[in-house]
Amino acid sequence: MTNAGEDTRERLLKSACLVFSEKGYHRSTINAICREAGANIALVNYYFGDKASLYDAVWRHAFEYVSMECPLDGGLGAEASAEARLHAAIHALLRRALANGDTGIFARLMVQEMACPTLTLAHIVDEAIRPQADHICRILRDLLGGDDTDPRLVTECMLSIMGQCLILAANRPVRSRLLAERDFSEEDADRLADHITRFSLAGLRAVHEAQTGDGRS
Repeated sequence: MTNAGEDTRERLLKSACLVFSEKGYHRSTINAICREAGANIALVNYYFGDKASLYDAVWRHAFEYVSMECPLDGGLGAEASAEARLHAAIHALLRRALANGDTGIFARLMVQEMACPTLTLAHIVDEAIRPQADHICRILRDLLGGDDTDPRLVTECMLSIMGQCLILAANRPVRSRLLAERDFSEEDADRLADHITRFSLAGLRAVHEAQTGDGRS
């Protein structure tokens, strides 16, 4: 592929990221994407095949980008404590949820996908969402007592923690109206990560005590 061809393909991909993340798959059109990119409609077919294939390329591109910019492990090694690894994962999820620009594209795509799912959702869950959930579950098993911990308990705790982070992406219009000038932005990710980690660790200790009976008087 020539440099000019690479530039055109990249321009179409970036334009499609913007349009799909703003309007969702069903309300987006190839015409709108090509207008945004300043490219001929025939080039979408040439580089991607059709709208569905373009959408597939978009979410994969967006997920690869955000995973590089905000890795769940935060650059920590396996030797880091479970508490530190949990904080890193929470911090990454918050940065993704609160981000504007290219870093926030994947979160906005997922908001659109949740509102009006496509056939691509199964691939997104299996290739993007499930690995993230599994990563957090491994940390939680370490905090809740190891491999003997009830898998359902681990899943429930994972959903509780991810929910605290992802609600910030999923409910932006409600959040902005509810909180007004106290709304959160990218600059709040560090502080929110500290808060949600403390909150979650306290909850995990309570869950562990209830599970083992350590908290009984």
